Amino acid sequence: MHSLQKVLRRAGQSTKSLHFPNGTRLLVLPQGGRVLGLYTGDQPDNFFWTHPALGTAAGARELLANPRWPNPGGDRTWLSPSTELFIGDLKRIWETYREPAAVDPGRYRCVVRNGALWLVNRARVQLFRRGGTALVEISKTYAPAPDPLRHERKLDAPVSYAGYTTALSLRVLTNPRHAHLALWPLLQLPPGGEMILPTFHRAPPLTVFGKIPRADMRVTDHLIRYRMHSRTTAKLAVRAVATPGRMGYVRTTANGQAELVIRNFPVNPSGEYVDTPFDDLADLGYAVQACNVAEPTLGDFSEIEHHVPVTSANGANEVSQVWAYRGSRASIQKVMHRLLTASNFRLDA
Repeated sequence: MHSLQKVLRRAGQSTKSLHFPNGTRLLVLPQGGRVLGLYTGDQPDNFFWTHPALGTAAGARELLANPRWPNPGGDRTWLSPSTELFIGDLKRIWETYREPAAVDPGRYRCVVRNGALWLVNRARVQLFRRGGTALVEISKTYAPAPDPLRHERKLDAPVSYAGYTTALSLRVLTNPRHAHLALWPLLQLPPGGEMILPTFHRAPPLTVFGKIPRADMRVTDHLIRYRMHSRTTAKLAVRAVATPGRMGYVRTTANGQAELVIRNFPVNPSGEYVDTPFDDLADLGYAVQACNVAEPTLGDFSEIEHHVPVTSANGANEVSQVWAYRGSRASIQKVMHRLLTASNFRLDA
């Protein structure tokens, strides 16, 4: 964490570090309003993906000055629907696709409220389908997330743990009924791993864009597995009615250990999930997405994403957790059995 923090400071960036009682350490980058680093108390390795340009101050300075989309990695927050905020012309999707700079990187301010650090971004966003603009405010704060397995007996799985809780808020300050916007959190993780998504029933994902090789996708009655190692960019989506509100990403590290990162979040199938496929704006209800990114300019990384339903005319709120574990493959498999999957799942299958 200290080396990444030093590079960013030499590049002219302010950073914030948070230390929680269980040893979890967070590196927060106000530009973009991100948790850029997640660390255990006893190991220096980051659970999140960060752009290779952050290896030097010059590289970080150039990356973060990118006028199109400066993406250093980590845990970020976007707004949906993407067809409303990102695509100027649905007949020319990729020619007119632009990440809204007012949202990311935005202009986040660090605010201290009741002793807690909040990141706050007030932004005016363009509404391409509905027309006009909307003034919004995104705020977020971070708190500890104790290991959910701390009271489990007979687990016998020695692992290192780090975790945190995120409280997110969206307020639509002008034209609230006109905007119909929602929160969209995303975790960026090192490539080559596998998404693990429990489901209530058999739920084949929708391919939003790109091509997912058949061998990379496994769908059973209560589980979706997506091996995210392709050299092409692709994205899938799963409906809220199928998902219990927990998804993970597991990978084997260079030293033979395994890492597991889980996002735990509320799902409300009665809520209005507004992100849709690009070619069918009436196809609502998707709560979970995963994207394999392999792009020369953006880098190679995996994303696990979820959406927050629109809960009122003027905004939405959410509290979610990130749980991260590192240990032997056998130990991580035991953690997966408790938190994500049925007991017949095999990490090396």
